[in-house]
Amino acid sequence: LLPGQRGKRTPFWLQRLRAKDLLQLVRRFEDFPIVAETYRDCLEEVMDWPNLERILRRIQAGEIQVTAVETLTPSPVA
Repeated sequence: LLPGQRGKRTPFWLQRLRAKDLLQLVRRFEDFPIVAETYRDCLEEVMDWPNLERILRRIQAGEIQVTAVETLTPSPVA
């Protein structure tokens, strides 16, 4: 995204609008570097992917039981 003109700040709402337009454009290209890096960052840095896989395997093996419950209020940890 281009900086503001002549040292002027670009309003945040305009930066977001331009970023949204740019993202829509690059999504057409498979494995676009910035998008691929963002997905990699989310899966490897933000999410604990190795432990998610381990937990899913344990659920599939029956070592962990998943039970759905209905409550009147949302869980504070959800």
